[in-house]
Amino acid sequence: MTIWAGSVAVAVAQERPPNTMEESKPDTNLEAARTDASVPDPDPLPVAFRPAVSAVERKGLAVEAYSEHRSDAGRYLAVIYGYPETAGEKAGTKSLKLYFQRAGSSVVSSSDLIEEAILGFGTYEDAGTVFADINKDGILEFVVSAANGGNCWACSNVRIYALGGPTPRLMVAEPMVLRDLDGDGSLELLVGDTRWESYDDFSHAAAPGGTMVYQWRDGKYIFAGGEAKAFYEKELDRYRGELAEAISVINAADPMSDERYLGLALSMYIARCYTDERERGEEELRRMLVDNAPSGEMRVKRARIMDDFLTGESARLLREPRRGDLVPNPMARPR
Repeated sequence: MTIWAGSVAVAVAQERPPNTMEESKPDTNLEAARTDASVPDPDPLPVAFRPAVSAVERKGLAVEAYSEHRSDAGRYLAVIYGYPETAGEKAGTKSLKLYFQRAGSSVVSSSDLIEEAILGFGTYEDAGTVFADINKDGILEFVVSAANGGNCWACSNVRIYALGGPTPRLMVAEPMVLRDLDGDGSLELLVGDTRWESYDDFSHAAAPGGTMVYQWRDGKYIFAGGEAKAFYEKELDRYRGELAEAISVINAADPMSDERYLGLALSMYIARCYTDERERGEEELRRMLVDNAPSGEMRVKRARIMDDFLTGESARLLREPRRGDLVPNPMARPR
């Protein structure tokens, strides 16, 4: 597959999905025409899609990147456009369109998918997986990343569209990465839990949180819970590895010096709740919030926070999701 940014092409390696979908291939007729032409064709866009793209360009938008994919069903072209600086409140905004030409047809259809400050193909960690059957259900998916430019965990997300019907269907839109945790070839969704990002008076970097693992089962993404225990044990090991440094900066003269330690303790408890080990997590949390508290002010704050996580609003939030719960519907929430 080839991703184009402006007039520069970047080759991206992509594994062949185990279904009938095929990787993008050069148009042999077009390549022959270019070879025979006395003047090389400066426009790398596939010929079939040029009229549709040109219609958008005439409105003042510029092509910033595109990705093409061919399948037995037809050809897809995803295009990221940029609004000009003269576009008022949309100046600098990106627009994503997905074009489709059914096999054997000359008709090109288009779908407007999203407008956002920042758009890119694939995920933030893997820009190469754009068109792929990521859950091995025989239906092609389209993966794109989007961000509104803000400084928050939820300000950037990855969007997955299913392409099995006449129009793209948005399946998931979350801050997440895609990873095969169990080696079965199907990618799990590792969704960032942003519910405590602005919790209490924590700094952004020290705020508690976690990663919710969703697996593809019976035609849907569901919360894995304890089935992802191996992943969560690695997460707990990572948190434990950061504790020594967090403890080393705690001092009685600075009431905020223990926030990193507090954030790690709460994140460890959140991970235990994901795997239905709430009682074990509660025991660990109580011990950690008693230890390494050299001032009365710290102890009062910790007691208040512990009460919230064990019996208050945070405790209520931690009862969701439960193992088997569906991944949140992106169309049911305001962006």
